[in-house]
Amino acid sequence: MVRTYDNSRREQQAQGTREEILETALALLKANPDSTLKIGDVAAAAGVSVPTIYRHFGNKAGVFAAAAHRMSEGMGAPKADWNGTLLEGIATTAQFLEANREQIALAYARPGLADVHRHGTEARDAVYQQALEPHVGHLSGEEARAVSAILRTFTGSAAWLAYRSRHGLSADVAQRAVLWAASALMERLDRDAAKGRDLNHHHPGDDR
Repeated sequence: MVRTYDNSRREQQAQGTREEILETALALLKANPDSTLKIGDVAAAAGVSVPTIYRHFGNKAGVFAAAAHRMSEGMGAPKADWNGTLLEGIATTAQFLEANREQIALAYARPGLADVHRHGTEARDAVYQQALEPHVGHLSGEEARAVSAILRTFTGSAAWLAYRSRHGLSADVAQRAVLWAASALMERLDRDAAKGRDLNHHHPGDDR
């Protein structure tokens, strides 16, 4: 008799184990934000082995990435499959930062949340990078990285906290100012790109 395996049941069990690990990690982070999360603690609380966690998440960074994704979803962050324009993404991010300003400030102050915050920021940066690509195709690699770095800096969470707390700006004014700056940057990039295309298609005889 040939033994058959119910793959769908195995997949459900594996998904259930992964979910239990993730929920346990999130609960520990929320309960102990002043402490750095240890994989051994997650394993013990979830009732699984450390190798089981690594099998589901790859490494400690994988756990934090999944936790950041889950926390961001719960807080209303832009999703990774978001496909709007860059300015729409910046506006959505500003609204997200304002709605979760206290939690974000806490993440900067608490070591247990620092890695989760870092992974969440990296996910947001990836969305920005994708939306920015049409505007920087005419630049060198270093120039494109510089534009990305500047954009991420003045639209990021640290800058938003400074706008609202240190500079005393209202959320509405801060968001409009960020969009003004981003719009000016995009317009200049697009204008330079068009100028470069015009020069590439220019022929000496055109001046006669």
